[in-house]
Amino acid sequence: MKQKTKSAPKNSFNPDVKTFIPEWQLAAIAAIILAFNELEATIDQFFFLATELDSSIMWDVSTRIGGYEGKIAIIKKAIVGILEATEWTNFAEAIGAGCYGAIKEVRDALAHVRHLNIQNNVGQMLKKNKDADAINVLVSKDVLEKAYAILVSLNREIHGTLVLVANIKILKKLNTDDPEKEQRELAVRDSRAQVRQFRTYRLSLPPIPECPSESELHEAERQAQITHLMLTIPGLAQWHMTPHSQLRYHTPAIRNMLGIQSTPLPLMESLKKK
Repeated sequence: MKQKTKSAPKNSFNPDVKTFIPEWQLAAIAAIILAFNELEATIDQFFFLATELDSSIMWDVSTRIGGYEGKIAIIKKAIVGILEATEWTNFAEAIGAGCYGAIKEVRDALAHVRHLNIQNNVGQMLKKNKDADAINVLVSKDVLEKAYAILVSLNREIHGTLVLVANIKILKKLNTDDPEKEQRELAVRDSRAQVRQFRTYRLSLPPIPECPSESELHEAERQAQITHLMLTIPGLAQWHMTPHSQLRYHTPAIRNMLGIQSTPLPLMESLKKK
């Protein structure tokens, strides 16, 4: 005899994000988080290549470095003299605060977002401490698609630079009469051309739009509070849609949150006088 599956008890509190965040938005956010993990995997590979650590200790060393910013600083220092000056400058730009740092900020905000206003497509990562500023991020389809495109393109560019450095390192170790030398020189030229293509494409992508102003965010917050109240307080949605004569039942706090004028209505005043 089959037992009936019991449904979860219900109340006004709903932590099931699948029920109120669209699938496309969940998928887009997840894609950015996973793609960023792939980018960090590429940075790890680059770190091991640049430092040439023995396989028996490379992970021990890697995990003791203070975050990926520390690994990036070591990579940049280790490949000075391997890449041409312009190539090194381009790599430093790609892996720096303006590109990698910016996309990391978006990823962090998406991964740790504590408030997501799906009506206005604004998410907010709470302050890490009382002196830090909260990070706001746009989560509209257009913005998420642009962020993902830049992230994937950046990974291709950094990985291409990794391959270029690997080919140059191998070439430098070959003797002049080594039969592999000509083939490796060709590999270096191809790698250089590919990195330039990846960089050109990344720079051609539209930037991630900036977040709304503070006043716009406050309005988004007010709208989110309205939605939350309507979903959690039985009958409030119907009250909000009824004529103003019935809105007198709202408390001053709710009236203020809903943006309803708190001054007495003319009709109500006239009835009181009579």
